[in-house]
Amino acid sequence: MHVADFADSQTMYHDIQVFTSSLVPPIPGNDHLQKLIVINNGNYPETNIDANYAHDGVLTYLNSNPAALVMPNSAFPNNYSLASPLNINPGESNAFTLGFYTPKNLTL
Repeated sequence: MHVADFADSQTMYHDIQVFTSSLVPPIPGNDHLQKLIVINNGNYPETNIDANYAHDGVLTYLNSNPAALVMPNSAFPNNYSLASPLNINPGESNAFTLGFYTPKNLTL
């Protein structure tokens, strides 16, 4: 009888998933909340992840919780970067709640 043990070898792979989800819809005159989630679906620890988040500028960015986003360049007012790089182990995630203001005169 021949037994093959496949547990000794493992292919290391990188797989970062980033997505947003609306928590509170953009209603004119009210705040709009989004959840930004970064997941390590790979089997390798990801270190020093440098991410940027850009929106279309129609809504006004208010804040993030935890406070992680900063505007690095005033020439690009709708582009935000992480204040410090992310480190995410396999199977773990980081989530941020992003706050925006929806202008009263916005046509949806």
